[in-house]
Amino acid sequence: MVTDGEFEAHFERLRAHLVEVRPIFESFCSAYGYEIADRRSHGRYPRIRLDQEDEIIRFFDFYMTLDPNGQRYETFSRDRPYELGCGAFVDLDKGTPHAHRYGKAIIIYEDRPFHKVADTLMADLEEYEQVIRQWTLETLKNEGERSPLR
Repeated sequence: MVTDGEFEAHFERLRAHLVEVRPIFESFCSAYGYEIADRRSHGRYPRIRLDQEDEIIRFFDFYMTLDPNGQRYETFSRDRPYELGCGAFVDLDKGTPHAHRYGKAIIIYEDRPFHKVADTLMADLEEYEQVIRQWTLETLKNEGERSPLR
């Protein structure tokens, strides 16, 4: 049986390589007003989430994808695939029975080996920040998906 400490240590080892790209994300956040989300709110699997809250919430999501069988990787190697996506959403009528969200997202890349990520990461973030920066409440209502909030 695995103890809680061993379980946490496993995921800490699995996420350890993220220290290589974290300075790029931190630099981007400083330049564009994003914050790195609390890791605990997005699970233990390797992931970095950036959020910027304004009238609408913009985000970037960087995470290790699953293996070809749809299962989590149990160990890290430099060729493990990563996905980077971004998007925006707005929640309307919060606190009412009619609460809903309009959201829109873009996959910037998927299945990119970790060892290739840092080469273009800042350029990728900056390019797509300019795209989602243009999205307004009207853009999300007209082009985004509507979903109920529960």
